[in-house]
Amino acid sequence: MSFWNNFLIAAGMVRGFYWLVLGFVVVALALFVYLPVERGRIRNAMLLFALSLVGLLAAATLLSLGMAAESAAYRWVRWSALFVESIAIINLVSVLVFDVGLEAARLKPPRIMRDLLSALAYIVVAINLLSRSGVDLTGIVATSAVITLIVGFSLADTLGNVMGGMALQMERTIRVGDWVRIDALEGQVKEISWRQTSIETREWDTVVIPNSVLMKGQVTLLGHRLGQPRQHRRWI
Repeated sequence: MSFWNNFLIAAGMVRGFYWLVLGFVVVALALFVYLPVERGRIRNAMLLFALSLVGLLAAATLLSLGMAAESAAYRWVRWSALFVESIAIINLVSVLVFDVGLEAARLKPPRIMRDLLSALAYIVVAINLLSRSGVDLTGIVATSAVITLIVGFSLADTLGNVMGGMALQMERTIRVGDWVRIDALEGQVKEISWRQTSIETREWDTVVIPNSVLMKGQVTLLGHRLGQPRQHRRWI
């Protein structure tokens, strides 16, 4: 069997692989030109896709050297390549859906929703690929439960910040651009991430506050009343 046939077998798409590569490249280049703000994410997706092709070439090489398709080395090389390929496709699709589709519909879901959906897609793809590779998932699930328990206890504060970031972005209590007062601190919200919120003060300082602190403390939204449009504020 030729090397190219082994490559297509490793890719798992004997007929549609050409269209997959062509479609990915065309969509990635179009989004790269159309969305300058997301060029970093698109560039990373393209690099991951190229890396997956290298992994598939390595898997095809193992087959060409006579290694059996049931061998552990071949299965893990192939699984890694397909998983990286799936991550690249998921990242590109997320840009297409959230930054093109939802923007066209004038919908702006919180950034954390994209991250959660992408993470869920990663997990589903990983489990599916492992199952197709013949890996027994029972032991992996049991081990993962123990690891999750240990990590949960050791990273309690970090998880509290993450949950706080999720609550802030999902409920949209505080938005980027809002003016807030927290105790003696007053400034403008510049970023809300998973773990922390960045606030710029009038003294040109940037204060980074853990999200768990925001969830537990009292925050005053300046220039905003419930049910009323936010008042425009700027530096003086």
